[in-house]
Amino acid sequence: MFQYPQENEEHNFWISYADLVTGFMIIFIVITMILFTNQKEEDPPPKQSTLPVIEKPKTSKPVDEKGTIGVLKEQFEAIFEQNPKLKQVIEITDEAIIRFSAGVGNELYKENKYKPEKGFQGNLSKFFPHYFKVLEDFENDSSNEYKIKEIRIEGHTNSNGSYYHNLKLSSGRAARIQGYILDTDLYKNKLSSNFKTFLKEKTIAIGYSKIRLLDKNGNYVSETGLKEDERKSKRVEFRVLIEKKDKQDEN
Repeated sequence: MFQYPQENEEHNFWISYADLVTGFMIIFIVITMILFTNQKEEDPPPKQSTLPVIEKPKTSKPVDEKGTIGVLKEQFEAIFEQNPKLKQVIEITDEAIIRFSAGVGNELYKENKYKPEKGFQGNLSKFFPHYFKVLEDFENDSSNEYKIKEIRIEGHTNSNGSYYHNLKLSSGRAARIQGYILDTDLYKNKLSSNFKTFLKEKTIAIGYSKIRLLDKNGNYVSETGLKEDERKSKRVEFRVLIEKKDKQDEN
């Protein structure tokens, strides 16, 4: 004859069931902790710049914009000390403008073309890692009273051709240099994420046509009245504009 289970048997059944549920919950918690720990270990660290180290000249802290530009110039000149070959193709002005001018055996572009010549591309590839390092260090220096407002890539032509033709040519060449930067392995793989964003926000390409012609000494013809040097006038310049930090920047 069928017999109903006794009260103590029913009680034992529910204890076993509760233990089983508790066991499953413990296993679930352990597995979740393991997965979470592994995920944290596999997350890549923030990308850091792998730009070269530049030995900075020892200078006193500037107190005005002119002095700050002077410090930048000295740091740019330090690039030459480590890379003498670049000194043959680059000039630095008193305003800390980096100037690539055309010369014999150093053509920047073919006539009426926008694409940089291979030799010019090679010089740019050697130049950019050091140039960007100076800019990144300057921007990250919390003791600076100034910050970078704008990084300009400026295209210039000589006096041959019309103003509008040369405006299109100089603008297109400057824009091509900006595009060249974004397409380099340096930009894609060796700059920190923060500095890449900084470059995108601060860099602009501008064409000046033939309104800033240079003489043989590299000075503006409009100021000296000397004869134009057509090779020097045909150039690309990198100019940094700075501005005073406000209180929010200093916090």
